Amino acid sequence: LFPVVTTIFHSLRRLSLNDSRWTSNTILFLVRNTPNLHTLRLRPYGGFAQVFSTTSIHVNHLRNLELLLSQDSNELD
Repeated sequence: LFPVVTTIFHSLRRLSLNDSRWTSNTILFLVRNTPNLHTLRLRPYGGFAQVFSTTSIHVNHLRNLELLLSQDSNELD
């Protein structure tokens, strides 16, 4: 579970999250625990509905973001 992970992954440059729940806690994990992450590849389970619309958190250190969405994903419209 992302909220209980306390390890900082300094050497992590690329990360792929497949079939995982995408929540506000996921974003907080990326900001706090992966300071050198440059590439993120996402294939979320379900969608982005778990991320609150009022969430204003930026993962500034990301350079590349790849989203793999199913045909049923209309949440990004």
